[in-house]
Amino acid sequence: MDFLESMQWLHGQRDRGIRPGLDTMQALLARMGNPQKGLQSIVVAGTNGKGSVCAMLSAVLEAAGCSAGTYTSPAVFQLLEQYKLGTSCCTAEQFAQACTLVRQGAEALARDGIYPTGFELETAAAFALFAQQGCGLAVLECGMGGDLDAVNVAENRLLAVITPIAVDHTRFLGDTPEEIARHKAGIVTPGCPLVTAPQTPAVLSVLEDACAAAGSHCIPVPEGVLTMLEDTPKGMLLKPKEGGPYLLGLHGAYQCGNAAVALEACRQLAKAGLPISDGDIRRGFAAARHPGRFQLLGEAPVFVLDGAHNPHGMDAFCTGLEQMFPGREILAVMGVFRDKAYDRMLQRLSRTASGLYAVTAPGARGLDARQLGAAAEAYFSRVRVEPDPVQGIREAARHSDAVIAVCGSLSFLAEAAAEINKVKEESVYGRRKDQAGGAPAAGGHR
Repeated sequence: MDFLESMQWLHGQRDRGIRPGLDTMQALLARMGNPQKGLQSIVVAGTNGKGSVCAMLSAVLEAAGCSAGTYTSPAVFQLLEQYKLGTSCCTAEQFAQACTLVRQGAEALARDGIYPTGFELETAAAFALFAQQGCGLAVLECGMGGDLDAVNVAENRLLAVITPIAVDHTRFLGDTPEEIARHKAGIVTPGCPLVTAPQTPAVLSVLEDACAAAGSHCIPVPEGVLTMLEDTPKGMLLKPKEGGPYLLGLHGAYQCGNAAVALEACRQLAKAGLPISDGDIRRGFAAARHPGRFQLLGEAPVFVLDGAHNPHGMDAFCTGLEQMFPGREILAVMGVFRDKAYDRMLQRLSRTASGLYAVTAPGARGLDARQLGAAAEAYFSRVRVEPDPVQGIREAARHSDAVIAVCGSLSFLAEAAAEINKVKEESVYGRRKDQAGGAPAAGGHR
């Protein structure tokens, strides 16, 4: 298959929903020749921050000269961003080659009446890609949970990493952080150390018990390992307790905690024998990029794109906005999936943003903008309903002196970013800021 054929084939397999479990994934990989067996792996789970930690790890590994691939999900701007060789997206041709092997395996499996989900096929493509391109190491982000997530078939595990755990995906993982932690702790394998972000005592106890049962070592990262000195357009300056500051090529105060986890993970990987020095960590941190997470676009107004899609993520995003833009008016463009805790997200966002543009997130799970706007009236005095995210961006762009926070779901950030760039090219900021009707309506939505 070529790239277009691969995309069309994958798209046709994406209506099989979510089926947690490893049996189908293991059967699929077996029919592909078990490409995962030749890879050492680093598996990253958690509720928020997984992708950022993966971005830092992949950049450090590249700086250290390690041949590593990185697989993250979901894609924000294009499918290939999920598949990195070093820190660069794989080529269309490389992806098509990997996807051809996956299709062969899936068709062999179908003859036995077994049909993988879209996520399982995309994950299998990562294993195929990394094996075909000669990677010795894979950094793998869990899509949801840990124990029954498709990436958990990875073998030869060097390290497990868990970022902050909060309540999300309750239909599959449980209603409490402790229940969710039990699933995420499933990425711990015998003898494989676990690096974990700061957790509540109850959650940490679950993780420590899992490590004890596996004969592994739990390494909690304490609070305050890194503190933010400054957040500039070039990145954040982070001060460790000892030594000179690190420059991190990501933005947002919440990245301090993610960077602390990545720093400890790098030190553990060095202990495991990887040739990672402090200089490699510094070069990698400075080179790290993760689109769609506190991503700054434009100048008048400044747009900040973030995929915050649960209360914990929204709180971290809002804290970052408050610290980076003290005293500035902040308006929000928000779209969410209907199965998310959007009421709590709105409540937190209202303490940071003075007005809200409610848009409809794409896809069957997208919450209708009118319903989101109605819920927002309990917290915002200015709410405007614009079902089309493009129109929501254009209306918000009229406020050239404001900071526009685009959030609630990763699903519409690509569309939002494209529209922001188009608005910039048209130079409409100054012309539109005083036009009537641009502000969210006071006292209700419309």
